[in-house]
Amino acid sequence: MNTHEVERELTAVLHRHAEDAMNRTDTPVEHLKFQSVVADEARTDRRRWVVGGVAAAVAAAAVGVALWSSDPGGDPSGVPIAQAPDSTGPAAQAPNSTRTANLAAAESFAAAFANHDAAAAAPYLAPGIEEPWPDWRAEWKRNGAYGVEYLMKPCTEWLTSMDTTSFSCPYAMHLLGSREVGKGPFRYNTLMVHVSDGKVTSADSTIPFETNGVGQHFDEVHAWVAENHPKDAPFLQQEEQDVRPGEWPRWTRLWQQYTREYVEATNEAG
Repeated sequence: MNTHEVERELTAVLHRHAEDAMNRTDTPVEHLKFQSVVADEARTDRRRWVVGGVAAAVAAAAVGVALWSSDPGGDPSGVPIAQAPDSTGPAAQAPNSTRTANLAAAESFAAAFANHDAAAAAPYLAPGIEEPWPDWRAEWKRNGAYGVEYLMKPCTEWLTSMDTTSFSCPYAMHLLGSREVGKGPFRYNTLMVHVSDGKVTSADSTIPFETNGVGQHFDEVHAWVAENHPKDAPFLQQEEQDVRPGEWPRWTRLWQQYTREYVEATNEAG
């Protein structure tokens, strides 16, 4: 079974689980919203830049969490604005002390995310939670090697449901020399952090890869590396979770070196 077949099978399984969950909630409107977010994730999930999005959407649907908007007309700064769910009653509110602790945990996790520092994030995870999303440590190492620069906005409380509060932390980003070649920042990205009793239970980062410019720039840099360093290209373009522990220093060093070369070549040609 190849990668595309695995992805199709996974999507089908997630759809079935989500439909079962939504049928139990008896909320057709939320069901339609969930189908919309799954379709959006399928379009944006390239090269693992969208992490945990579909799984998070399944969990969100099960508790009635609404979708957030990345409408560029919504905010002149170019970061998305969270939309409140349609509701006829007031949203649940945690006690002030708990809300303060939850926000502090979300902000601290977001700061560690922006610094690619999994060790700094680990103390904010809830007991028994090893991963806020799958392969997060490898992804944060990859993003450090890519020189990802996060332009974070403050986290804001998005929704409280039962004992969990979700925080929306919008951000723009640079990566792989984009700032130096006059591209970006790439906007409309969101880090969602889910917190209970002052500890992070899960998180997911969503990037509209196909529409905000990240995909085009990413592909251009990878194509440049493949053309100019064909011997190293297979090693560098493997999925980050396939990089063995002992290979990370070389993988990181080469990406940083070839990014600098890409910047120099691009600026000279321009």
